[in-house]
Amino acid sequence: MKKVQFDAQLWSDLLNSSGGALELPKVTFHLIHFGFDKTGNSVMLESEAHHRIEVDGNGGDGKVELKPLGPNTAR
Repeated sequence: MKKVQFDAQLWSDLLNSSGGALELPKVTFHLIHFGFDKTGNSVMLESEAHHRIEVDGNGGDGKVELKPLGPNTAR
């Protein structure tokens, strides 16, 4: 999650450098992890915990929480 937080902040900085042409509150992320079914096939699992990513938005004028989407949720 630490790497994801860093990457999210970098993305936030890139969005802010667009001069507001791209809207940070509309940014979402997919959190995907895998498990195995009874036959040994890998399957995508829904996250059991709420993983929160918060970045500095608007050039550091406030925090913006990015919305997580499940592995089976379309953008």
